[in-house]
Amino acid sequence: MMIRIVHTADLHLDREIFAGEAKLLQKRRAEQRALFTDIMMYVRDKRVDLLFFCGDLLDAPTPEKETEELLLREFSNTPGCEIFICPGSHDPYRPGSFWAEGRFPGNVHIFKEDRVTFFEVPRLNARVYGYAFKGRRMTQRILADPPETDPAFFNLFCGCANLHGEKLRCPVSGEEIARSSFDYLAFGGEHEPSALFSAGGRNYAVCGSPESVGFDDCGSKSMRIAAMDRTDGKLLFQSKCVSVARKRFIRYELSAADRTQGDLANELFEKMRADGVDGNCYVEVLLTGNVPYDFRVDERAFERPAARAGYFTVVDGTLSQYVGEIGEKGSARAVFAAIAAEKIGDIELRSKVLKAGMAAFGEE
Repeated sequence: MMIRIVHTADLHLDREIFAGEAKLLQKRRAEQRALFTDIMMYVRDKRVDLLFFCGDLLDAPTPEKETEELLLREFSNTPGCEIFICPGSHDPYRPGSFWAEGRFPGNVHIFKEDRVTFFEVPRLNARVYGYAFKGRRMTQRILADPPETDPAFFNLFCGCANLHGEKLRCPVSGEEIARSSFDYLAFGGEHEPSALFSAGGRNYAVCGSPESVGFDDCGSKSMRIAAMDRTDGKLLFQSKCVSVARKRFIRYELSAADRTQGDLANELFEKMRADGVDGNCYVEVLLTGNVPYDFRVDERAFERPAARAGYFTVVDGTLSQYVGEIGEKGSARAVFAAIAAEKIGDIELRSKVLKAGMAAFGEE
């Protein structure tokens, strides 16, 4: 019997990105819900047997009402697939949470303990092992003493973990994986997808997030699919990453030192064109470098690259500096900058004071 698996995690539905812009926040949340719907449609179209959400399907223990209704509706519309949910550090299993109180259909299985337990799926001759975060942190080594498994079953493991030694987010090591007896270990909790690895003959992978959840999470995104069978006692296993992302988040860093903003905008436009930036992209441009004290971002200079993206913003990360002689004649701005340069030795603090002062002069 062949089993088809979809392994995903870290959708972070209802994340508070663009919190200061209500319309944009709601737009982004709608896009995240559409991505979730796409994943469920894929599961139905491909007749997937097992769907793993390995942590942080939600960004908080309790979702918005619209998100809650969507999840329950999509789960109910996918009765042919057994769905396994491992609550993660952002959506832990706790009293009063959606995972504890939601009315889920019978094909949805939620891990509730911060220790390894399993659900059995007789029609697939499979056992799915997993666990739940109970809070933001989980320090115990969940696979320090891996459970014994029955070789008569397909033995699968899923969970939100950290495979790089971070002690507060359920650390798991390659040695622990090698000591286990699972046929496949599906991990979430890290937003970048990994390759398919093997330790002691045990297949495992980190799926990564299927789509970026912000500008601190740019890069390659995907979900992982797998198929497994057993012939004459030998396990046959195949797996690959599949892209389902609707939107891309891209961050560019440009030095504004000794350059005009027009030149920066032209360089940026060419970079964006080469990267295939279009209306499905969210773009953040971080300007860095040492600049004159009266430097201010000129949004008009960036109109051409901004037109390529669905969302575009410029962040001023430059360091303002004053170059001149103290007491030099000049404008009130120059006098203020000279005094700040004389009185404040810390470069970053001086830059903040200069920027605040120039902004105040601008408002005046």
